[in-house]
Amino acid sequence: MSRQIVVSASILLILFIILAILTTTGQLVTLDETFSAAVHAEETPVLTSVFLVVTNAGAWFVYVSIIFVLLAIPHLRWKAGLPVAVTMVAVGVLNWTLKQLFAIPRPDAHRLITEPGFSFPSGHAMSAAAFIGIVVFLFMRYSQKGQRQAVRKAVILVLAMLFVLAVGFSRIYLGVHNLSDVIAGYALGFFLSLFALGVLNVMDDGTIVRGKHVL
Repeated sequence: MSRQIVVSASILLILFIILAILTTTGQLVTLDETFSAAVHAEETPVLTSVFLVVTNAGAWFVYVSIIFVLLAIPHLRWKAGLPVAVTMVAVGVLNWTLKQLFAIPRPDAHRLITEPGFSFPSGHAMSAAAFIGIVVFLFMRYSQKGQRQAVRKAVILVLAMLFVLAVGFSRIYLGVHNLSDVIAGYALGFFLSLFALGVLNVMDDGTIVRGKHVL
């Protein structure tokens, strides 16, 4: 596992731990409430419709559908489908466990949709970060090199990050999560995607399979 992956994953894990401590001790309440109030002040019917679409695009059944497609394609099954599937299973188990552990109620000051369960960390933010993270990492890893590919990678990276940000923001806009929930979800999601990539690197002895591109 490369030093860069270890350092980045460690920073993300430390960020989550700090957020967990601050959240459970109530030190982020004012920040969360102020940020949510500012977001909710911009509410319009059009924005609500947009963010309902965005939040549904980041729901678990979307990722499961994509995973089934990846697993069904022979040349993508082992290099993409299985790593993504394992990563997302880890997301589901870890998110459920942490929600039960912290047992922090969802905000109820401005709820536009109904969501069961606890608030911290955001499952949508965590899933989006983990899914997009591992998929983008795999794409970068196996795609061809060259100037045209570099532009393609940059465009995909920007669009991917915009999707992750939009999913997290939609949860705050719809009133089912606080800013701290979303950032904590991002931290853990990207941590898991880096961890998965590190495991793949170890399995491949730190080398990239040459001449075989899956994406």
